[in-house]
Amino acid sequence: MLVSLNSLLHKALEKKFAVPAFNVNSMEMVQAVFSAAEKSKSPVIIGITPSALEYSSDLLPSIVFARARFSKIPFALHLDHGRNFSDCKKAVSLGFSSVMIDASINYEKKDFSGKHPARDFSENSAITKKVVEFARSKGISVEGEIGTLGGIEDSASASAHLTSPEEAKQFAEETGIDALAIAIGTSHGAYKFKGNPSLKLEIVKQTRKLLPKMPLVLHGASSVPKETVEQCRKFCLNIGAEAQGVPILQIKKAISFGICKINIDTDARLAFMGAMLQKVHDYNGAIDLREYFGEGRSAIEKIFVQKMKDFGSTGKL
Repeated sequence: MLVSLNSLLHKALEKKFAVPAFNVNSMEMVQAVFSAAEKSKSPVIIGITPSALEYSSDLLPSIVFARARFSKIPFALHLDHGRNFSDCKKAVSLGFSSVMIDASINYEKKDFSGKHPARDFSENSAITKKVVEFARSKGISVEGEIGTLGGIEDSASASAHLTSPEEAKQFAEETGIDALAIAIGTSHGAYKFKGNPSLKLEIVKQTRKLLPKMPLVLHGASSVPKETVEQCRKFCLNIGAEAQGVPILQIKKAISFGICKINIDTDARLAFMGAMLQKVHDYNGAIDLREYFGEGRSAIEKIFVQKMKDFGSTGKL
């Protein structure tokens, strides 16, 4: 059952849990999301990036809607990291129930090092407000971002810039967004920390005080389990042993302070690749891609079920 992001996140805010937002790139990932949510009796957010849309020739939403016909799970179909107004407008036309406009960085420019530069506050606010005005007329929820994350934002690198709670309040009031992604030290990709991983949880607490009714979002929150990294390395995936993510205890603390949507991508990618590569190594049957992709699907379904438990969304239909 397709629902708005608003309806999911305000329930999560009230009940003090977080709705998982899983990015998908294939049919198998869509199947795993729905299966995990049905087993867990959990609401869920299905995220699709502009690059995933392009890769699938815009077919991914159709796969989501086809699978949803056989499910009673409430889900939002969400554009993750829309790069500009056009990305968001396209997502609305494809039936998405929410969009994220990431105007915190400029995807159309690169700096001297080849990275996309951060936009200043006023430009971010103006672009986000334009998307909100358009989306609101269509009944679509909008997530914005203040601050930027380290690591990879789709195909782009971005320097880490932590969110100012005061700027977050001003941004939310100026733009009229429905949900706010904040930067507290997480990052995209498998290499989130050097040394001891630590989130700036005080930012969550202070932002929640200033915006008591605003759903807060955490991106780049994969935990990068060591056993998954070891499996990937064993079967020749090029990933360093030093890869590490966000400890689940810190994620749970962030939820207790007011985070109610958490994006997961890297954990699913690693689990899928590790399981598939092991199957390629071990399997001696007839050549059948379903054997390999199916193994990846089973692996990410287990990851999704565990995330729902960790985030407290299990049984929260």
